Amino acid sequence: MHFKAKFGKGLMALLIGVCFCSCNVTKHLDAGKGERLLVKNSLKVKSEESFGLGKKWAFEYETSGLYKIQPNTKWVGFRPNLNAHYKFKDKKSKFANWVNNKVAEQPAIYSEDLTERTAENFQNYMRKKGYFNATCTHQTQLIGEKKAKTVYTLDLGKRYYVQSLEYISRDTPVMNTLRAVADESLIKPGSPVDGGLFDQEKIRITTVLRSQGYATFIPGYIEFNGDSTAQKVKVSVEILTPTDTSLHQKYRFGKVTVFSSLIPEVNVIRQDTVLNGITYFSNEKQFFIKPKHLDRIIKTRPGSLFSSADVDRTNRNLSTLGAFKYVSVRNRPDSLQKDVMNTDISYAPASKIDFGITPDINYTKSAFTSQLIGVSANAYYLQRNLFHGAELLSVNLTGNVEFDVLRANGNLLFSQEFKAQTDLTIPRFFDYFLLWKGLNKLHVGNFKLVNDKMYNKIALESKAHFGVNYNKLNQYGFYDFDLFNATFGYTLSPGGIHT
Repeated sequence: MHFKAKFGKGLMALLIGVCFCSCNVTKHLDAGKGERLLVKNSLKVKSEESFGLGKKWAFEYETSGLYKIQPNTKWVGFRPNLNAHYKFKDKKSKFANWVNNKVAEQPAIYSEDLTERTAENFQNYMRKKGYFNATCTHQTQLIGEKKAKTVYTLDLGKRYYVQSLEYISRDTPVMNTLRAVADESLIKPGSPVDGGLFDQEKIRITTVLRSQGYATFIPGYIEFNGDSTAQKVKVSVEILTPTDTSLHQKYRFGKVTVFSSLIPEVNVIRQDTVLNGITYFSNEKQFFIKPKHLDRIIKTRPGSLFSSADVDRTNRNLSTLGAFKYVSVRNRPDSLQKDVMNTDISYAPASKIDFGITPDINYTKSAFTSQLIGVSANAYYLQRNLFHGAELLSVNLTGNVEFDVLRANGNLLFSQEFKAQTDLTIPRFFDYFLLWKGLNKLHVGNFKLVNDKMYNKIALESKAHFGVNYNKLNQYGFYDFDLFNATFGYTLSPGGIHT
């Protein structure tokens, strides 16, 4: 689809350029200002390492965004996008606006300054990739009086690699936490000294610490240093400390409050309750979703160690329920206890009921001298949060009648069909017959039919589905049947509820 869309746009540009514009686009350039049209960029790479064709293509794609000036799009010798710019730039019609916004390209006027900045981009980019001695030069060839092309020469030099990695910090608890998961580091001996890899490692370290109670830790506290010998670098990861203390503050969850609106109005609260330490407020006479159903999916528990992973899981679990338009999970430091982070959870309920109907008329001509005219309609009905537990009821009704306009016996009715599909989704696990629990306990030697990890995943992440379907089809003169079935099963949604 992407290729077709791109091809269609290019073809439209080509047609516009060829049909409406002159081929000589350079006539619009200002000779007095010495304007030249950049018609080509090329890149030569000098490398001590193997740089085959596949690697070269990948490199060109990776670095294509580094050019500060690119030649205009060219199709079979024409520059239709540039032609369209000159043709429609001063016109105000709807079509002209569409061309100017979707097709036209500004002229790629050669600029020495932009060429210099492009060379610097290549040089700096490769130095961040571990080629510390990389250099990039450029040479521009003038073509005639109004065109130019530029050749960039990128000399990579030798690449530097990580020899060893160590953590340094005055904050001993933080340092011990990182040493415990040092084997998960993305920077390993033998890895290239790649700035992108180091940025990813910053994110990993931040994620680890924020999941271990350090709620206010940010990547800015991480600093990389290196000592190189030949092309080997000893890397040290220094965890800086806040200016006012030698230790980063570790937090625990304090008050966890759930509001039934995104902007809580404390003065109009009509219902409140506390369940397992979490306080629930509602502006209505009853809770939109019963607290007992929210309790199992809220992972920010009062008194537990702060974890950004638990905050993310809570947000994700609530968002995937399907009962809310928006969900907000916000943390705020407690005003009295410096090591406490309170959590406010609020949401905007989605529309409880949704329904619609779609009519359709169709015509079919068969090889058996039949001409069928069909009239059909599809109606759907959705009810969210049916029992105040984020349940979803879905009902689909389809009716179809076909008439054979060539029937000689006068009975034009060819067939009738009616379908009713009903599905109830409950975001909870049911094991009334203890089937899954039994399979979890059943052994074949040392092998469990359903291991503990799978059982916990099903019990905590699955959604139960109950379905009832009915289908009646009557094709006059041939057959008549009724089909009824009922289903029950589970689905596991990726990114759903986790332990």
